[in-house]
Amino acid sequence: MSASKRIKTVSTTLLARYPKRRCGKHPDVHCYENPETGDHFDIGLPTRLTVYTAAILKGEATFTKAPSNKHFGHAFALSGRGRTRGTGPGAGHDDGDDGDDGDDDPPRRRAASPARRAADRASSPIPAVARDMPLSAYAQFGGFDEEITVKLAAIGHTPATKVRHIPRRTWEAAGMSGIEFITASEVDAQTRKRMRIAAPSDD
Repeated sequence: MSASKRIKTVSTTLLARYPKRRCGKHPDVHCYENPETGDHFDIGLPTRLTVYTAAILKGEATFTKAPSNKHFGHAFALSGRGRTRGTGPGAGHDDGDDGDDGDDDPPRRRAASPARRAADRASSPIPAVARDMPLSAYAQFGGFDEEITVKLAAIGHTPATKVRHIPRRTWEAAGMSGIEFITASEVDAQTRKRMRIAAPSDD
C-alpha cells in the first residue's frame, strides 16, 4: 500500500471512530466523540489530525492510545482551555486535574507573524531535483494517490511549491477534501525528505 493510501486510511479510520463533532461536553475545542463508547478526542484542526496520523503510522500511538505531548508541541496546546496533556480518547479538556504539574509541558510562544511565516517558507529548502520535475513524475516517485495527483494538476501545482502552502480556497475549488489535502501534504513532506537525503538541496 502506498504512503498516501496508508495515511488516508488511518485518517479516515480516526474520523470514523469519533464521528460526533463538537461534543456538548467540550464545546470550546474541536472535540470529537464516540457515541457508543463515550470516548472523547480533541482531533482539532487538520494539522493535529496529520500529526496524530503520523504517530500511528510510526507505531507511537494507536486508535485507543494518543501520542505523547511531544508530537504536538506548543502550537497545539489547549492554551486557556484546560489541560495541555492527554489529548487522546477519554482524556477530558477542562474537567479536572490529571496530576500533571506541567513542568515538562512545551513552552507557550506567540504565533509567528505573517512576515515571519513567509520568510520561513522562503528559506525552507526545496530539493533541487524537484524544482523542474513534472508533477506526474514527482507524484509517482512519492506514491501519491492518482486521484489526488489529478486534482493537483488541475490547479497547476508543481513540485517547486509545497502542497501545504496551497491556499485552502484553491484546493477546495479543485474538489479536494480536507482528508485528501492532509494526505497530499504529508506525502509531499515525506517525498521531499527522501529527495533531500538522496540529493541534498543546493539552496
